[in-house]
Amino acid sequence: MQISSYRVKKKRNNEYNINSSTSETENLTIENLDEYENGTQYESRNFMVPIQKYRDKSQIGVTTLSRQIWCEKSLELSLEYDVIASSKAIDEGVRHHEILELQDHDIIDVIVETSIEKLGLELLSIANLLEALYERGYVRELPIIGFHKDIMLRGIIDSLKLIHNNNLEMLDSLNFNNYNSKMIQKYEVLITDTKTRRKPSTPSIPQQKTTVFQLGLYKLLLNRMRLAGLEWKNKHSCNINFSESYDLNECCEGCKFLYKLFEFNKVDYMIQFNEINKLEISRNKENKYEDSQNKNIIGDYQDKNIIGDYQDKNIIEDNQDKNIIEDNQDKNIIEDNQDKNIIEDNQDKNIIEDNQDKSTILISEILSNFQNLLHIGFKLMNLLAIMPPIHNNMKVEYDCEGCTFATKWHTCEELTIMTEVDYLLGWWLGLRDSEPVLNSEMWKCKYCNVLEYCNFSPLPKEVIQEYIVQGKQTELDNLLLKDLENAEFF
Repeated sequence: MQISSYRVKKKRNNEYNINSSTSETENLTIENLDEYENGTQYESRNFMVPIQKYRDKSQIGVTTLSRQIWCEKSLELSLEYDVIASSKAIDEGVRHHEILELQDHDIIDVIVETSIEKLGLELLSIANLLEALYERGYVRELPIIGFHKDIMLRGIIDSLKLIHNNNLEMLDSLNFNNYNSKMIQKYEVLITDTKTRRKPSTPSIPQQKTTVFQLGLYKLLLNRMRLAGLEWKNKHSCNINFSESYDLNECCEGCKFLYKLFEFNKVDYMIQFNEINKLEISRNKENKYEDSQNKNIIGDYQDKNIIGDYQDKNIIEDNQDKNIIEDNQDKNIIEDNQDKNIIEDNQDKNIIEDNQDKSTILISEILSNFQNLLHIGFKLMNLLAIMPPIHNNMKVEYDCEGCTFATKWHTCEELTIMTEVDYLLGWWLGLRDSEPVLNSEMWKCKYCNVLEYCNFSPLPKEVIQEYIVQGKQTELDNLLLKDLENAEFF
């Protein structure tokens, strides 16, 4: 089967004014959102809490929370000084995951015009990958979404596999080649993650702790989505009128989930996609008209230059100095080459514009089978209702240079995960200060990329300075290595 997920390649700033919301905050922009929240949720505090200071929206990634477990102070300083964590190991891990994802399914880059289309693509990607999971028994890079304390939690599960009930006692020797999609309810969902290591050695206990938390939160969020789908399925029939307005917030858990999602993104889920398409066509016509006007202006300017060049040539022809004529010939050659370059540049621009037009058309084609966001949302709920139970154990595979050298199995109770999440969100909501590493884990500071900004490290000052120098040298080495790797492609 043909499987595709969608990736928003570009979102233009000048959106149509059709992203209306049903909430009282519908006219708020990102700039004044902070003022609104300061007057409601945080009116008792006179300062900007981290979730407002470091996020345009109240959303946090699962991997960000995992970093917070590793060192909360390091995360805060990274956000404060806008330092992006980067290393050879991280780059290799990202590259490896992308290769695995492309082996699993196509990734289509799509240009979107509105927040409605963007959210529609995200939900449709999840739906497509769930269909692949049920059809084949496995899928990679599944996005998940959930809410806790009005904060959106997002993540991407590395791998999902369906395992038969008979194989639950033999997890280390599973065979996924015998999957039968017609007997899906006899299977369970296994969450798997691949961790890339530079050396064939298992990570430290603190690193494994962050992995267990990450997978445990993935499991919790996915299970909540699954249960929302089941409740939705029990509440709704197959014959649904998507043009009819639904009071989602007063319905089942599935509808409430969608309501929170639509409200969070400030979109009107009842707007018809074909209305958006009409606006796109109208705007494309306006853009083409503006382009033609610009071309006419440029053409007039070029005509004037041609007349000027012709007059210059007549003057030169009257001149008997051969050297001047030769110089002029050289100039003409240069000008001809410049003209060729201009033509080639314009051709390149036309190719890019053609590709952009195709991408814009593609978004219309992708959404053409759906009436509105509610239609896609209900399709997603229906697919989530099919999902079998999620297995308690979670699998981690450690990979070095493309080969798996170790496998670990973990389990984590939901109560443990939620207790940890509540504590971590306490810092984001301004309920407590960030915490530095413990004295017993001061070795973490050696690998910190914001150590030079930190005044809380338990290490001696001379050791800190030594690690800072080593870190800068390692960073320089990584940049040089990247340049060498990129040079191989030219």
